Amino acid sequence: MSLKKIALSILILSIIIFNNALLFGETLFFSVSPFDTKYGFSFRYDFKFWKFEIDFYTPVDVSFSRGFLKFELKEDNIIKHFTFDEYPYKVTYDSINDIPFTTFINPTIRTWKATWLDAGSYGDNLFYKNKYFSLIGNGNEINATFNLLGFDVFFERIDDNFNVGLGKGIYIFAGEKIGVGVNYIGKDILIYALSFLNNENEFKTLFGFTLKANNFEINIGTDDINMSSLFGNIEWKVGDLYVVGRLQRQEVRLAIEFAIW
Repeated sequence: MSLKKIALSILILSIIIFNNALLFGETLFFSVSPFDTKYGFSFRYDFKFWKFEIDFYTPVDVSFSRGFLKFELKEDNIIKHFTFDEYPYKVTYDSINDIPFTTFINPTIRTWKATWLDAGSYGDNLFYKNKYFSLIGNGNEINATFNLLGFDVFFERIDDNFNVGLGKGIYIFAGEKIGVGVNYIGKDILIYALSFLNNENEFKTLFGFTLKANNFEINIGTDDINMSSLFGNIEWKVGDLYVVGRLQRQEVRLAIEFAIW
């Protein structure tokens, strides 16, 4: 596909989204917390066109500062889910990502993933994956995995340190990190967990969990696999209401959202 066709598709897509958002209701919601005085607005819109599937969600917190209204847009949440699928290309923005298991990448982190046949990118990492071999990493970290007798045998380099591991769904590994890991990927669920001793004999447990069900979604874990910074998002649709929970490091927010337009 040429760059002109891609640019034209994006322009047409933007016009259709804006037009539909004006014509159809239940796109603007008022949110209020039952535990404090915080309130705000959110924009929701689910859109499908051609090979695109996009779920928009933009929360805006409202507060007073020196007698004036202050609006805080959570820009990192504008797109909740994105899929463009036109073989052999596929681009997604989601919290369930089928990538090779490593001890340094959390596949439940919501970020951009792009694939072309067996090659692709996930955030800042490049990867290649087929039935027998996979390779994923960046300039500082790299993982090579081989499928031998039904098991995954992997070798990792993290800066100047190394790990070697074995498993299938459940992994054991040794080297810079000594421990066990879990990586289970289903259509609507992803479980990723590590429990290990690092090279300074510090015990750490890192994880990621995503579950999608009817009217319910949870995504929680560590957004930096080395820093253990927690993130979490929970959404539950009850009738015409949304119950939304958000955790970002030290910020915790629970709100009830209902449609006003």
